[in-house]
Amino acid sequence: FFFFLSPNSRRRMGHEPPLALFRLAGLGLALAALHVAGPAISRATRLPFITVCLLAGIGLQPLLGGPLLSQLQPASNAALGIITIAAGSELVVANLRTQSRAIAAVTSSMAAATVVAVACAMAVFLAAYPDAFTSAAGTKDIRDGYGRSERQQHAGIGRPHGGEGGGGGGGGPG
Repeated sequence: FFFFLSPNSRRRMGHEPPLALFRLAGLGLALAALHVAGPAISRATRLPFITVCLLAGIGLQPLLGGPLLSQLQPASNAALGIITIAAGSELVVANLRTQSRAIAAVTSSMAAATVVAVACAMAVFLAAYPDAFTSAAGTKDIRDGYGRSERQQHAGIGRPHGGEGGGGGGGGPG
């Protein structure tokens, strides 16, 4: 009965319905509307029904919120498993064998195109930001005349004159 009370009355009585309940009800209504109107939208837009469902999910995501979606993750995983099994049952092994060369050619060309695209993107990135990978700490890598980094200089590693000695700091003569 607390749905008919004003918000202030519900808070005073301690009967504030959780926001997740309203979001879950909204999800149910959206699914019912998609079940009824989805095929008509699919025919009108000439998009596959699964695309209409994906677009509806993208559109409803801000309204449903993160906590509800994370709680529905097991149901999402189960649905994805069922979709995968259904897609796998549509494959015919005989057709795959006859088209194996074409499948291999498409797969290898897509892999090669991916490698080329990533290499080009890295080249553009490095051209725009040449000092991006000079130091893991985000500071500029300063080297002395002997090729030692600043950290190696402070640690006394790779001293220019190589002598053994007890400590000291620069590895200079003497």
